[in-house]
Amino acid sequence: MKATKSIQICITAVCAAIFASSCSKTDLPTEDLSRSTIPYSLAVADTKVSYEGGSYAFATGDKINVVGKVRTDIEGELEYNSSNDKWEGDLSYLTAQGAPAAETVLTATIVHAANSDISSYANAIVGSSTANQLQYAVEHYGLFTADFEFGEENAISLTPKASYLDVTVTFTFDGGTPQMTEGVTYVDLKTSSGTVSGPTQLVQDGSNFKAQFLAAVLGGQDASGFEITACDRKITFNSGTTLACNKKYTVNRTIEFKPELGDPYWSNGTYGRFEHSAGVEVVGIIVYVNDYDDNDNSDLAIISRALTEESYGYGRALVMSLRNAASNVKWRNNATQQTYSTTYITSPAQTLVAANLSGYHNSDLLAGCTAVDYALNYRSGDTHLGSDSGWFLPTIGQWIYSISTRGFGGADPVETWIATDKKNWLTNGQLSNLVGVMRSSSSENALVLSLNNRLEVLKQQFGCDYDAFGMSQGTLYGDNYWTSSENEASKAIRMNFGSMETINGQLYSTIKTAALSKSSSNPGGNYSFSIMKVRPFLAF
Repeated sequence: MKATKSIQICITAVCAAIFASSCSKTDLPTEDLSRSTIPYSLAVADTKVSYEGGSYAFATGDKINVVGKVRTDIEGELEYNSSNDKWEGDLSYLTAQGAPAAETVLTATIVHAANSDISSYANAIVGSSTANQLQYAVEHYGLFTADFEFGEENAISLTPKASYLDVTVTFTFDGGTPQMTEGVTYVDLKTSSGTVSGPTQLVQDGSNFKAQFLAAVLGGQDASGFEITACDRKITFNSGTTLACNKKYTVNRTIEFKPELGDPYWSNGTYGRFEHSAGVEVVGIIVYVNDYDDNDNSDLAIISRALTEESYGYGRALVMSLRNAASNVKWRNNATQQTYSTTYITSPAQTLVAANLSGYHNSDLLAGCTAVDYALNYRSGDTHLGSDSGWFLPTIGQWIYSISTRGFGGADPVETWIATDKKNWLTNGQLSNLVGVMRSSSSENALVLSLNNRLEVLKQQFGCDYDAFGMSQGTLYGDNYWTSSENEASKAIRMNFGSMETINGQLYSTIKTAALSKSSSNPGGNYSFSIMKVRPFLAF
């Protein structure tokens, strides 16, 4: 009865205010007459929320969001008053539906004063820099709710709804060489409720590195399908465990940190998505990974080791620079510049022979040639910690595999590439053929788009600039790159990102690997084919 009188008084006051405003000559803000408000207060039985190892006392500024469980038009925010241990504020409702009846069920959700953005679920990552992670998670991200009837002004008890994953990820390294430095890394947590990110410390522990953090999630969820990504390496949960509310679960995982396609490569010779110290920047992107065991002697394993320069002490991955070392250069400036010769490549099949894949070896032999020297001297101030080859001019085979099925470009398997005469390029084609390398459903060059999208990801994450790849327009082959593969004494092989072509009724992104003059101007139509770009690679 008491609550009903309070409602009547509030409605009368609202009506009086409306009448008074209609008689006034002063322009007043327009009221939303579709909604009415009523003051409300709520006592709390226990002024503390318990958690493992302690408890959190409500503080002035903490708030409770109140919504109707069936009457969803009812909403409001109550703020904690420490002087009387009550939550006080106004509830709003649709006027047409009438004030809440005494038996109307409402749901209250606590919002910590420092975290006004919390909603109907809690998802958060608390970094190891926080002194008491669990306390911080409980206070800021522990979701607490209670159902109660509107007419009851008795105390309610808030029930914790969050679960906590105490995660430690240990990164080991194949070959024993750490590819990290201490600092901050970023962690993503993906659940059915959404994805959140947060920073945490990456700390060296002997020859390993560790990331430790606490993830706060909505309790009652099935952990299957949860995914945590630390340093861009994924941890999945397949146990089917239903996470109990207000309970902490310990998760320990060991991950062998290996290179992955699309990983950033840093100027100090490390790789991976984690924060570096000032002056260390992203200079390359991993475009090919050798994930074959040394005891595997299959054709692809042998090729992978050759592509990543294993015979010269590397063999894990191939990196392409983000920028061109030169944009308009001849392969060599004059006919006498070449001192040594590499193995000449005269057919498509020879581009993929393991012995012809080493740009590191070719660049060493051909030092002194203009295009090669641009690659060798690219970013000479970088410190590579002795863990990589340094920059070199790649072979045509290293380019091909980087854009192909196992590389970062995502093109079709090279064995299926088709020349515009509809013949298989590897077995029946010529180096000069325009080759369909990636099927497309639109006239947009899917290969160029794929390459640039991966580069754009690094730019968005780390702010690093890159030189985008382009598509040749008409007969003007503008996106040409020199390689260290020779065709004869006077010709070297280029890598060209071509146009879009229809072959056998299917649209394809194309490339061209023609052998062109090393030093002459040799104009071809409107373009001097001997003036090209240099895009350095390195191996580690």
